Amino acid sequence: MIVFGGIMMLSTIMKAEVSWAVSMSERADRMKDRVVIIGTKTETTLFDSPQSVGLLTAEDLEKSLAQDLGEALQEIPGVNIDGGPRAIGKTPNIRGLSDSRVQLRLDGARMNFLTGHKGQLFVDVDNIQKIEVLKGGASALYGSDAMGGVINITTKDPGDLLKEGKTLGMKLGVDYNSVNVEHQESLSFFTKPTEKFEFITNYNRWDSAPKIRLGDGTHLNNAEQKGFDSLNKMILHPTESSDVTFTYNKYDENAKVPSNPASTVSNENPLQKRETERQLVKIGIANKAAGEFFEDFGADIYYQTTEITEDRQNAALREDTLGIGTFGFEVKNSNILDVAGLPNILTYGIEYYKDIAEGERNTGTGGADLGSFPNGNFQGGAVFLQDEISFFDDKLTVIPGVRWDYFKSESSLNSKNTDNRVSPKIALVYRIVEELNFFTSYGLGFRAPRLLELYPSGQHFPGNNFQSNSNLKPEKSQNFEAGFRGDWGRFSFETAYFLIKADDFIETIVAFDTFPGTTTSRNVSEVEIWGVENSVDFYIGSGLSTFAGFDIIRGKDITDETPLTSIMPDQLRWGLKYQNEEDTLHASLTGRFVDKQYRTPDSSTHTSGYAVWDIKTQIAIPGLEDAKLSLGIENVFDRAYREHLSSIPAAGRNFVVGLSKSVQW
Repeated sequence: MIVFGGIMMLSTIMKAEVSWAVSMSERADRMKDRVVIIGTKTETTLFDSPQSVGLLTAEDLEKSLAQDLGEALQEIPGVNIDGGPRAIGKTPNIRGLSDSRVQLRLDGARMNFLTGHKGQLFVDVDNIQKIEVLKGGASALYGSDAMGGVINITTKDPGDLLKEGKTLGMKLGVDYNSVNVEHQESLSFFTKPTEKFEFITNYNRWDSAPKIRLGDGTHLNNAEQKGFDSLNKMILHPTESSDVTFTYNKYDENAKVPSNPASTVSNENPLQKRETERQLVKIGIANKAAGEFFEDFGADIYYQTTEITEDRQNAALREDTLGIGTFGFEVKNSNILDVAGLPNILTYGIEYYKDIAEGERNTGTGGADLGSFPNGNFQGGAVFLQDEISFFDDKLTVIPGVRWDYFKSESSLNSKNTDNRVSPKIALVYRIVEELNFFTSYGLGFRAPRLLELYPSGQHFPGNNFQSNSNLKPEKSQNFEAGFRGDWGRFSFETAYFLIKADDFIETIVAFDTFPGTTTSRNVSEVEIWGVENSVDFYIGSGLSTFAGFDIIRGKDITDETPLTSIMPDQLRWGLKYQNEEDTLHASLTGRFVDKQYRTPDSSTHTSGYAVWDIKTQIAIPGLEDAKLSLGIENVFDRAYREHLSSIPAAGRNFVVGLSKSVQW
């Protein structure tokens, strides 16, 4: 009550004594003006979202000078990246949950490839229009794997690049990063010759040296990566209110890295040539016609496949091929209704997806099944329903929702695993005053067992064999969040408290009570994770603003009262940003201050605290229309440090140079 009263007093003082009005040219990133969809599957602003949501637009990504998707996601409070500094091994961590407990989507299509130490972030930053991150449990809308949150990446449309009145354009970009001697080039063509048709093709390639310079002056070897990411998208507009989108996206990368890219080469972690190929084919239909039955209709059908081929670089031939293909579709609609004088937005739909996993090992005498990546399939089907009910002239919005999922896993050599879950939620947003609101949510989440947990077989390592367990139960969670948001134009903030309680956590157990020993997955743990996320943004004036974010997170395994390894250390981000009135110069100074992390069950995972500073700027080149020069220094003071959950040091000082030029007719 004291905190609530203080916030109310602050709001009253600000309204009574200070004029906070700011033109959009000065303050373009207000929460009230940034629209997201991920939190409700309907358009809402960040300010009115019932859960904490992070948002990065193409403009944000361009200014951040991010080399890869992992670096970009690190900009969002509450999101961390495991498995660096090699980009090929990075995976997202949201509020202490990672891997298959975070659902990853590309243009709404599930990216379900996941296996130990292979990474997940196979999307090039240059093809991205926006990234939305829903933090916290979201199974009521998204089903399995959404216990920690959901990341949806939206690729660029031609309309995102074309200026008003232009019908054809092209853009060329080149970038250089000194820390790994990486060269990147991109080329885009985009056109909208008529109101009924638009098209974009975008090609990006990169090539890095076989080593990364570290903060202590030494080098991390075996880090060579080169590849490309191409995006082709055609959009038809049959009517003024409808779109049909055809998308083909291919990502292909070759690397020479250890089997576990987050560690160094050893006998247990041999060097290998690795090729990663991901392809997405998707058809999307959208219709927005106010007052009609299909008021906010969307239907997506897609096939996405990821395949990794690994060739060990030693005397004995051993080539492994691992692949997961996902076929899926989702249909949803929203209607605006008036029920007993109360506005309602009713959202409902269905989702189906099927994963087909195949693994093969070739040792020179023909292919054989790869037991650690078992052949099998997973099928999931669901229906969901949500209502957004407004009371008291939109001061209070109550959002109940529920989803029912049925899922089945099977392998040719093992029995089936079937189950179903009901995932309800309730959320509300209360507008205390026009500039301040309170939000809270409570829901149940779950994660279905993965094929790799249910059906592994064969040798794990000499003296230890995989053992399948087709009786695994789904992980279950309770998710609570509450917080305040304020947006006065010049000043905005968000503070949120969250609590996650989960049981039947699936853990991989390596045992030696028999010979040979066994490696199997079991439902063994009950965990509790809680934390606080805070962010503040203040516009000082004359183009200068400051921002800060502070995260605290704690977690423990209640089964044996030990801390969880996956919990990130306390950290503070602070910075200054400058943007001139003509929007031709952007500059930022950012510091990240990370506390030591000794709250882990194993001392080998302890990390020391550190501070890292970055300086970045983007300049419109005088006399050359639509040309930009980007310059940056990351880790300015060449600090030697190690990120939590990485066994190797982070990259050292990095000089970034980029140049882009756009031409439109």
